[in-house]
Amino acid sequence: MPKLTTKRIMNYIQPDFSPPIQYNYISEESDYYAIWEKQRGNQFWSDSGFFKIINPGIRNHYSGPDFLQAVIQYPDGNIKHGDVEIHHSTSDWYSHGHHLDKHYEKVVLHVIIYGQTVPVFVGQSLGIPTIKMGVGALELDSRPCHNLSESLSKDHFLNWIHIFATQRWQYLQSYFNQGNEHRIRRILAFMDIKSNPHLVQKTIEYYIGIHPDTEEHLKCEMVIAYARNMPWKMGRKRPLSHPISRLPLLIFMAQNYKKILKEVSPISLPHLKNYLLDNRHYHIPTLGDDFLYEILGNILYPLNEIYSEKSQYLKWFNLAVQPYGKYKSHLDKMGYKGKINFGIQQGLIELNKQYCGIDLCEKCPLIKIENRV
Repeated sequence: MPKLTTKRIMNYIQPDFSPPIQYNYISEESDYYAIWEKQRGNQFWSDSGFFKIINPGIRNHYSGPDFLQAVIQYPDGNIKHGDVEIHHSTSDWYSHGHHLDKHYEKVVLHVIIYGQTVPVFVGQSLGIPTIKMGVGALELDSRPCHNLSESLSKDHFLNWIHIFATQRWQYLQSYFNQGNEHRIRRILAFMDIKSNPHLVQKTIEYYIGIHPDTEEHLKCEMVIAYARNMPWKMGRKRPLSHPISRLPLLIFMAQNYKKILKEVSPISLPHLKNYLLDNRHYHIPTLGDDFLYEILGNILYPLNEIYSEKSQYLKWFNLAVQPYGKYKSHLDKMGYKGKINFGIQQGLIELNKQYCGIDLCEKCPLIKIENRV
């Protein structure tokens, strides 16, 4: 496999951010069903918030929806009992004629593998929510990719990681390109998107619902006061990791991201920290470098791509990061001894999303790579 340049990397990415066609192994519906059956307890993000899979349902081997008697918790906390239909992409719902079939009127969740998560319709329904499946629990105790160092060169590994990282980069671009409200939602979600998704969603909706003419400092005070009354589950998190500690910075960024991009130049950790010190009158707590790196990689660099004439991808990829423990462990077991930066970690997240986390090891492009290059 030739070394990948930025231009060549971009050529691997399809418009709907599916895996490259020549490496798209998740193609049979039986694969989808097997994956879905393992999603009990997992949560998936859609434009309307997080959906929790309480029970994926019972496989239907006859005509009608793919899974029956599923139990799904919606972003507003309501529990829905009904059917689940799974497709490659949203358009399959209509090409299969489900919008005209009364047997699909009890569907409470539409699941896709690739594409945009837009609601689908049947009969007089107000819209059936769509989620994109892919994130599962990462089990790394015993994987076929462990000890690949003899058969997988560092260059080959990094080429593949670049492919997966670029898909993450394109995903961020697609989200931020949807407009100001999507950017605000993405920024505010970093208050605590993993441990308290429902409370985060409620706080975001409260922020969005405040009258747009409200002064910035007053809006910030209102949101923080609202969030203080939330029953946040913190476990062993440090005080600076609390959503209340992060909110002042995130609200400031949501309100001023265009100004920040102009004045923090070049985008880097030292410049961001100096900028925040210069704006200490906003009462932003001094947060740790690890969180600020997350802000740089997940918010500022992707946003800057929209306004910059030069690609930010390689700067984003080479950004420093404190590796997540589970991904560092994965790399150690694979035999990779190189430096872990932000792009490598993002590539591993996407690899996990498409293969590791949904138990598709046998179809992962890193396995038996000698036969694929």
